[in-house]
Amino acid sequence: MILRAAWVFSIDAPALQDGAVCVHDGRIEWVRPWSAVSADERSAAVDLGRAALLPGLVNPHAHLELSCYAGQLPPGPLWTWLSGLLRLREAPDRAEREARGVRDGAAQALMHGTTCIGDISRTGSAWRSLADSPIRAVCFAELLSLATEPPRNPAELIAVLREVPQSDRRIAGVSAHAPYTVDAAGIAASISLAVQMERPWCAHWAETREEVAFLSGMSDALPPPIAAMAAAAGIGGHAGSPIGALEKLLERAFGADADGRRRARTFSGALAHCNYLDREDIARLARLSMTVVYCPRAHEYYGHESHPLPLLLEAGVRVALGTDSLAATPSMSLLEEARHVWKRVARGRVSPLLNPERLLRMITLDAARALRLDDRIGSLRAGKQADLSAFPIRSDCAANDALEAARALVETAPLATGVWVDGVRVT
Repeated sequence: MILRAAWVFSIDAPALQDGAVCVHDGRIEWVRPWSAVSADERSAAVDLGRAALLPGLVNPHAHLELSCYAGQLPPGPLWTWLSGLLRLREAPDRAEREARGVRDGAAQALMHGTTCIGDISRTGSAWRSLADSPIRAVCFAELLSLATEPPRNPAELIAVLREVPQSDRRIAGVSAHAPYTVDAAGIAASISLAVQMERPWCAHWAETREEVAFLSGMSDALPPPIAAMAAAAGIGGHAGSPIGALEKLLERAFGADADGRRRARTFSGALAHCNYLDREDIARLARLSMTVVYCPRAHEYYGHESHPLPLLLEAGVRVALGTDSLAATPSMSLLEEARHVWKRVARGRVSPLLNPERLLRMITLDAARALRLDDRIGSLRAGKQADLSAFPIRSDCAANDALEAARALVETAPLATGVWVDGVRVT
């Protein structure tokens, strides 16, 4: 199969005007200018017309099971939202309702051009609901020491992970919810487990001011019900900063000797949100190999202060964009997340290091890196799996300017006109 498009954004190579991508046996065989395609090859090509062809978009942070609660919780602080969510989840038929939410959320993600998603499920069972979906998924099982159902400890986490049948399209990921809901031993064990099983790892980190205060040693900083549960589970602060706490946990997982420090620095995981990091912590984070996943519209929904995105980019920290859940964001569109950031660039509120092509990288290759899949997906390179998405380019876009084409794509955030996973068209 050969696909021709007005623009081909490989992400890790310059964009091609009037380019083509050849797919064979589910993998990318080559990416070329149309002028370099032979007459025989041209005769078999599918012309996508005035479209941009990209790697399939990658969403590194979602909670698909919460899709069924879309529109049921008003914007407001995370803690108020969380209380409302817990009440909604107490209603009868939760399992059936949330399984339907997983399917609906995945279908919407595909419609918006997402071909791979990092999905966090409280019980790790969402993979069953994705059995008939063509979407590629890292299905994170979430360790939560405060929970009333598994996985609550590393042994239960291992059991849940082993239930997930592994394939190119289904990978069981390891998640420790947050440092105020999982004890230090549990977080360190989850990191060790991710390394041993060669799985992606993620956690929510520095999401609220209260969490940051708790980590500094203020045990009464969390809302009273959560503080009480944390105390009962033996979860205490770390008497330090968020990234200082992370460094201690990495040392606990890898050891304090030179080899352990090296392994800690090169450990690749995803930190969701990181809304409240100061310059010192950002400098420390830049020495690690973590990816920060920023969810712009959910960030605004919860009323957080300005995200430290400019400082993260200036320090060289890798940042990807995610959606979070439909219970806190209006759609599963990663392009709409990118547009949300771009609007702030236009108003001078975000780093000048950002441009539309950088935003496209944040929802493809950088996002794939957050899931440890950047060697398989996230860019259009020979040998990678043929996950692709095509989007229309508006007619007033300058014909020969890649940055303008990328800007048009981000500003319009259109639905995908075609989506392929492993070279097979799925929408």
